[in-house]
Amino acid sequence: DRSPRASGGTHRRAPGSLASFAMPAADTKRIGVVGLGYWGPNIARNLDALEGCELAWCCDADEASRARYGATYPDARFTGDFDELLADESLDAVAITTPVPTHAELTTRALEAGKHCFVEKPLAQDATSAARLVELADERELVLMVGHLLCYHPGVRQLAEGGLAAVGVCPGLC
Repeated sequence: DRSPRASGGTHRRAPGSLASFAMPAADTKRIGVVGLGYWGPNIARNLDALEGCELAWCCDADEASRARYGATYPDARFTGDFDELLADESLDAVAITTPVPTHAELTTRALEAGKHCFVEKPLAQDATSAARLVELADERELVLMVGHLLCYHPGVRQLAEGGLAAVGVCPGLC
C-alpha cells in the first residue's frame, strides 16, 4: 500500500524508480481529479504516481466511471458531487478534466473554494472568461495552470520556433 497513512507518513515507490525515495507527509499535496472521461484517467494515473501527491478525490457525474476507477485508486474518495469535493478543507488542489464548456464554471468554483487549479486545455471557451479566471486566481493568491502537453511535441515546437509563429500566424504558440 502506497498511501501516506499506510506507510507511516511517506510515499514508497518501487526500488529503481525515479520516485523511490520517501517524502515527508507534510510535503504531500492532496489533489482531486474532476472528470474521469477521456483525459481524466491519465491525469489521475500520473498524480497517483507522482511523489509528493496524494490522489485524494475522483469526481465524475457518471456512476459507471466512478465504479470503473474505484478499484484502481482505493485510497481516493469517489463522488459525483463537485461540492462534496470542494468542501474538503484538507484538499489542496483540483485538476479539472471535464468537457470544455464546463471549464470556466468549475474552475471559478474551485478557486472560490480556495483550491489551486490545473485545468486541461483550453482554460475557457473565450478570452474574457479566461482573463476572469486569471484575475480570480491572482486575487486569491492561488496557482492556476493550464495543460500544455503539446507544447513539447516536436511538430508544435518546430511551428513555435520558426514555422508559423515566425510569420505571425501563431504568435506565442508555446
